Amino acid sequence: FRYPKTTVATVFASVVAGTLIFVSLPQRMMPVAERDQFAIEIYLPQGNSLEATAAVCDSMERILRTDPRVKSVTAFVGESSPRFHIVYAPNMPSKAFGQFIVNTVSNRATEELLDEYTDRYAFHFPEAYVRFKQLDFQAVEAPVEIRLIGDDLEKLKQQGEKLTDYLASLEECLRVHTSFGEPLAGVKIKLDAMEAGRLGIQKAMVSTGIALGLTGSNITTLWEGDYAMPVYIRPENTKPVFDDVGNVTVSGILGASVPLRQIASVSPDWNEGQITHRNGRRTLTVLADVKRADRVNEVYKKLYDFMDTQFIPQLPDDVEFEYGGAPEVEAEVLVPILKGLAVSLVIIFLILVFHCRRLNRAALIMSSSLLAIFGAAFGVWVLGIDFSMTAMLGIVGLVGIIVRNGIIMFDYAEQLRTERGMNIREAAFEAGKRRMRPIFLTSAAASMGVLPMVMSQSLMWSPMGAIILFGTLFSMIFIVTVMPVAYWMIYRNEKLRIEN
Repeated sequence: FRYPKTTVATVFASVVAGTLIFVSLPQRMMPVAERDQFAIEIYLPQGNSLEATAAVCDSMERILRTDPRVKSVTAFVGESSPRFHIVYAPNMPSKAFGQFIVNTVSNRATEELLDEYTDRYAFHFPEAYVRFKQLDFQAVEAPVEIRLIGDDLEKLKQQGEKLTDYLASLEECLRVHTSFGEPLAGVKIKLDAMEAGRLGIQKAMVSTGIALGLTGSNITTLWEGDYAMPVYIRPENTKPVFDDVGNVTVSGILGASVPLRQIASVSPDWNEGQITHRNGRRTLTVLADVKRADRVNEVYKKLYDFMDTQFIPQLPDDVEFEYGGAPEVEAEVLVPILKGLAVSLVIIFLILVFHCRRLNRAALIMSSSLLAIFGAAFGVWVLGIDFSMTAMLGIVGLVGIIVRNGIIMFDYAEQLRTERGMNIREAAFEAGKRRMRPIFLTSAAASMGVLPMVMSQSLMWSPMGAIILFGTLFSMIFIVTVMPVAYWMIYRNEKLRIEN
């Protein structure tokens, strides 16, 4: 009360400082799952045999089983596990893919193994990428995703290469790839229509000849009770090479049988591994994993700068782009929570208007919720945790606590003015003195009640506990020291009218 302007300015400074801290906080709406279990995914280039994948899986499994922190390892070679976690989707079966489910002795052991093995074994095996996946609640294929949408495949691939090269140049990124996958080697066959027609050979006969000569064909199905048993004709050469394609014998309706090279030109070719679509449109997605020691937000800051300065100005008009990955999931979670928070604040304000009967007094009590900004931000920052969905829920609860303390303070000040005839300054000063103890007791009870959540270091609940703990303590100090001064300064004119 001796230095009212300095006191109020301190509050504004705390709000600004808290806002700046909030902006710099790492954000992750959906936390990782705290489980004594994690997954490993092993990717080899398409076209590798199942034996090559099994060799890498066997080596990785032997390494894991020698670690005393590992309890068990379940391996899936050429396929993926069934869905065992709510947002961990199984992969499509592939000869070039393997997966492990690893059970550990504790949650801490899971973190230690992931930190230790990710850098050591991610690229340990030739031509294989070993992805150590901690289970979490973010349903994303990769934390960094940029989607390129258009009809021209060549333009999509050109723009995709630019993004791939840039992300690969970042130290924070591990595996950078696209949804189209690796190009696959193929064979281009151009039929000589004149020569084929002279021998009575049609396209369907060429296709049948190639299938019989290289891969085999299903000729019939035998039934054993209710079970179907397909019967195939297999070629003698089970591992054909490129030269064998031209030597395949094809027959025509006139009885002529000739090598394929006699009626067609055979040349090597490359094809897309797959062409992905999203909402019915061709979409090439560039994906990247991020090292465990680095944060996804930092990668996106660099990516946004690259997109705005170098990529978007040169993007063709018929190619669109959009961001996916972690920011997309967080936006899907954050927007509904912000809407709920806005609705709750409106309801609280309407209750205050009904209680106070005056808009300005209700607005003053409501503005006391700003006192929580610094404490809430400081709590998350000092503990070094991410701002998550539960932290948002903690803010809702914190606002309720602060508004309640404001009501306790200002109702008593109004009572002193109306029943004892005190002026504004005396009533505000006395309310700060008399309501200090009940505000302290209720705030201390609320903050100590969430202390176990903070001490547990749970990635799910410690953000909420930190918001309520530190936000309540700091706002308690501000309410009993600053809000009486603010009440006095705002209603000084009203005091003069009463005294006159």
